[in-house]
Order: sequence, then C-alpha cells, then structure tokens
Amino acid sequence: MYVDSLSRRKFLTITAAGLTAIPLSGRVAFAQTGSLVWVGYGGSTQDAERVAFVDPFTKDTGINVTAAAGPDLAKLQAQVQTGNMEWDVLSVIGSQAIRAGASGLLEAIDYNVVDKEGLEVEPLEYCAPYYAYGGGIAYDPKRNPNPPTTWKEFWDVDTFPGRRGLRNRPDENLEIALMADGVPAKELYPLDVDRAFASLDRALLQKS
Repeated sequence: MYVDSLSRRKFLTITAAGLTAIPLSGRVAFAQTGSLVWVGYGGSTQDAERVAFVDPFTKDTGINVTAAAGPDLAKLQAQVQTGNMEWDVLSVIGSQAIRAGASGLLEAIDYNVVDKEGLEVEPLEYCAPYYAYGGGIAYDPKRNPNPPTTWKEFWDVDTFPGRRGLRNRPDENLEIALMADGVPAKELYPLDVDRAFASLDRALLQKS
C-alpha cells in the first residue's frame, strides 16, 4: 500500500504546530507500514490537533495516523543515515525545521501539489508554517505599578528598577535585545547578531 502524492502532501498542510516537515526517505516508513507517523510535542496541544486535523484526515483518506511525541533532530538524523525511517511528518519549531532542511534531513515540498492558499506565511522549501505565537512583557501589578511597556524601557533599570527574567535561549532574546537597542520590529531580519549581543552585554552591566 502506498499513499498518493496529493494525499501525503495534503496531510502535510493540515497537521502539527509551528512548522511541518517530511523527513527524507519518509516514504519508506509509510511503504513499510501503510500508515503515517506524525511526531509532535505531545500533551493537550497534540490531543487537540488530532481532533481538529488528524481524525478528519483519516476519515477522508482511510489512512491511519499514529501520533508520537518528541521531534528530536538527533533521532531524525539517525533514521535518515541508517535508512530505518520511523517518522513521516514532524511538527517542529522554525529554527529546527530550517536546520533539518539545510542538513538534508527533509524532503523538499512539491508546491505543484500542495495548496499554499490557506497559509498565513509564505512556506519554505522544506517546511510549511502552521501557526504563529506572540509574547510580551509580564509583570506583577502589585509589585510594579509603573512597569516598562517597551523593550527599550525593559532594558532601562534606572527608570524601571527591579529584576528581569528572559528565556535561556538565543531565539527571541536576540530580537528583544535589538528592539531594546532601537531596531524597529519590521527591520529585525536578517538579525544583526553582534549588535544584539552588545545590547545584552549592556543590560547585564546595568545595576538591578
């Protein structure tokens, strides 16, 4: 049993969170099992995605989809290198999808058969965006009656004293550091990494 290209690509466009991608040689996994393995981040999000997307796909095509959690790029690389494919479709964050595509771990998407009309963002060669998310400045109004409302103010511990916290990863923090340094959001990309780290260094040197 083998899924036709349209059905396989259709599943790509309706599943998972962040970015969806098809592992290189993923067709091997499907050909061996007759079903698709979809890897997401688990929990209530993946449960909701199954109800909204996966179950209707199975009803329309008769193809069973097995859900797995933990889209680890090291595991993906091992599958591709050994030819022992277990996954068909992955849900990953943008940086992981771009890295996996650049490393030759994903199949290029054939947009002659994938409908891009419903996508909010222009898709990439190896992945398709599914949703966007946002963040901001959170604070306790009882402790901070006059909180910073911009990233430039967030960086200003003299006018807005108190401790700050950021996530311990470069993505998002580099954008925040650049906006704190005066870069408009619409002009962030490509990121000026040196300027971003210089902005972070200035923030670390301030008293808190």
